[in-house]
Amino acid sequence: MISRLITDAAYRINTSSRYAGVKHFFYNLLENSNFKYKNYFDAFMIMLILLSVYTLIIEVKEPLHPTLEFINNVVISFIFLVEYILRLWVTSSISEIVIR
Repeated sequence: MISRLITDAAYRINTSSRYAGVKHFFYNLLENSNFKYKNYFDAFMIMLILLSVYTLIIEVKEPLHPTLEFINNVVISFIFLVEYILRLWVTSSISEIVIR
């Protein structure tokens, strides 16, 4: 019963055009160098890396302001986590594995 529900859900996801469109958008954003938004995304990620390095350098000499520390430790880390999860998602398909 449960395995049938999981298989049906995986099949619906695998055949959904909206799901495929969203996945294709994020694939292009992360992997396709010809996609018009990729340069903006890459520039944003580079800016986050530089901000993170900057806060690390500043932190060596003096304590960080609590807001900057929160941004560096939580917000930037969360953004990188989301990017990593998106990269895993666009390069694999668990629904196809479940259907087989």
